[in-house]
Amino acid sequence: MIKLKLEMGIASWEEFMAIKKLHLRNTYSSSFMNEIPELKNTKFNFYAVEGGPIDRFEWSVMKNV
Repeated sequence: MIKLKLEMGIASWEEFMAIKKLHLRNTYSSSFMNEIPELKNTKFNFYAVEGGPIDRFEWSVMKNV
């Protein structure tokens, strides 16, 4: 992980984790949103349901989900 973070040129672990989480969420949602024709005009959202700032990902990255 350290090597990957350095190779990506990312300064903080928070940003690195957010970028990896964003990739995971996009991979997950595209596995059915892009493959099921009936969903082509459907909007897909992720909502945070936990209660506090702990374990939140960097909003500047995650807003792109």
